[in-house]
Amino acid sequence: EGGRKIRRGVRLWKVAGAVFKSETYRFLRLSAPTDDRPVTFIGVCPGAGASLSKIARQEGCEVFVTGEMAHHDVMGALHAGMSVVLGNHTSTERGFLPRLALLIKERLPAAQIVVSTRDRDPLVTV
Repeated sequence: EGGRKIRRGVRLWKVAGAVFKSETYRFLRLSAPTDDRPVTFIGVCPGAGASLSKIARQEGCEVFVTGEMAHHDVMGALHAGMSVVLGNHTSTERGFLPRLALLIKERLPAAQIVVSTRDRDPLVTV
């Protein structure tokens, strides 16, 4: 209900590049069921989005951007024809938290909202 369709299709690699440039990612993982076809409907879920990937497919998403998904969840998405872009759990949440803080502040103006700047990814890529 809150999603928006892209009027003209955009290539999957362009979507992945835009995600990569929008935040401070060191890498992205991409899984596509076919070649670089144009897409018009993209689902996004910061953090661990596997539990929402089936809903994204049912809603018609052609690409699902999230932080992490298990192997079999990615395989399920591919089997259903949906591409997956994984940007790392912590990285996708870090980029979303300031936006979430603004949304909460709009709805609860008297609340004090603090977004940590000290936390970090507990995993290191070697």
